[in-house]
Amino acid sequence: MATEKLVDGEFLARLTADSMESVMGAVDDAVTENAALFGGTSDTVRTIATYSGHLITVNEDGDFYRAKWSRSDDGVVLSEIEEIDVPVYDARALGPQVRQESVAAASALLNGDMETADEKLRGLYRLVKSGVRLTAEGVEDLYHQQMAEDSDWVLALRERAEEIRTFLGTDALRVESMKPKFEAMLDGSVTEQQAEPQRATVSDALGRLSSDLVTMCTRIALAKQVTENHRLRDEAGSGPMASDFVDFVSSFSEDLDAMIGVLGDAQVIAEDGCIKCLARLHDGLAARMYEWGLATAFCEKLARRFALA
Repeated sequence: MATEKLVDGEFLARLTADSMESVMGAVDDAVTENAALFGGTSDTVRTIATYSGHLITVNEDGDFYRAKWSRSDDGVVLSEIEEIDVPVYDARALGPQVRQESVAAASALLNGDMETADEKLRGLYRLVKSGVRLTAEGVEDLYHQQMAEDSDWVLALRERAEEIRTFLGTDALRVESMKPKFEAMLDGSVTEQQAEPQRATVSDALGRLSSDLVTMCTRIALAKQVTENHRLRDEAGSGPMASDFVDFVSSFSEDLDAMIGVLGDAQVIAEDGCIKCLARLHDGLAARMYEWGLATAFCEKLARRFALA
């Protein structure tokens, strides 16, 4: 027959008082309570290593800190907090390294040098786990993941498209509408080899798309400064509320950053990646650029009409 047993809490506390689990818990609590000293908040700072006498933390910006800790009657005391320099790499910047590692691994395998092959494959695995895309197929897949569902800003834009164009007036006419460029290559009758002569054209087209998106990021800089404490200058109580605008800008900005990252990955492997994959990526995004341009013009113009309440 099952029975219920109650553990003496005070006895258990004394029993585990000097355990590593108890120490680590106390250290974590001290870091959380003093998160500002580590460049973040209680939700954005984490202890990633606890040693005898010191600890290592990281915040959401990727900044690492080292601090000494000691125990007193009042709990854990932190001291000598200093930021430490930990190399952090952009996955896009590692693209050439991935290519070198993969070539070296293949060469070692062909030469029967299993020790070197194992070393290179381990390094390649770590790079891939860090987010580096090896192939154009991988980049295209990432693009489809980003576009799998319409973001909130897209739904809002489509719902109020006519109203937004009316608000923009002649500015709406200046929004560039891009068309896919590589339909002939992608109609199914062209092989990868036959498409190869257009590689430079596709790469340049991806570069122009990336440049356009970066320009959009610059144009919405003022919009990103609008907060829920702002109100429309001349139409208080009418039109979109600040909170709606803030949500729209946040959603749009997040997609811009993500897509710039995708295009950056694409350009890294544009030299010899699947040319038709890259062409599909270009044409898929090009077909959406009018909406992205319209959203940019809307954010840019409406942002100038907000002021702090």
